[in-house]
Amino acid sequence: MTDLPALHALIIEDDRNISIILAEALKQAGFNVEVIHSPRHGLARLAEIIPALITLDMHMPEYSGLDMLAAIRADPRLAAVPIYLITGDAIATEGVDEPGVTVLIKPVSFVKLRQKAAALRATLMG
Repeated sequence: MTDLPALHALIIEDDRNISIILAEALKQAGFNVEVIHSPRHGLARLAEIIPALITLDMHMPEYSGLDMLAAIRADPRLAAVPIYLITGDAIATEGVDEPGVTVLIKPVSFVKLRQKAAALRATLMG
């Protein structure tokens, strides 16, 4: 995959250990990866860029994942960006049913995340 152009993925995850695992899986799937550990900084960065994929932790200080999801979807530039919403609380995401949002339950399988991201990348690259 190294000869194909890379797409940008933005990881917004306050747990540094989890972000390392997510980043490595996405890198192996062919994405350029940027990690941000604060929801506030994540929103600021999203005002500057349009990534091909966003992974978003459901439970972070300052903003919940659902608040972040609403803010992202309210921005017309980001409305169609695929989002992987990552949580250890499956009940909290029961109401999340919108196009382009995939809920992944922690612990997220490294192999499944890599495969899912590689399939998304292939779709995005046409």
